[in-house]
Amino acid sequence: MRKASSNWLGKTIMAVVMGVLIVSFGIWGIADIFKGFGQSTFAKVGGTEISAEQFRQIYTDRLQQLGRQFGRPLTPDQARLRD
Repeated sequence: MRKASSNWLGKTIMAVVMGVLIVSFGIWGIADIFKGFGQSTFAKVGGTEISAEQFRQIYTDRLQQLGRQFGRPLTPDQARLRD
């Protein structure tokens, strides 16, 4: 590769290849950024979408219900523990 890029033709080809790589990664990265922009869907079950805010609210409510059942508040870490 070093030997091939030592003359003007090799340098031109290497510049084109590097340019194509840079542009393709740039377009790929930009597309990923805008693809999910503004979406707040946490999950989709059948045709029903659940927003991140709905999930957070239901999770918090359920955690409080369990805390009342046990007679003490539960932390999110305690809720994740398994037997």
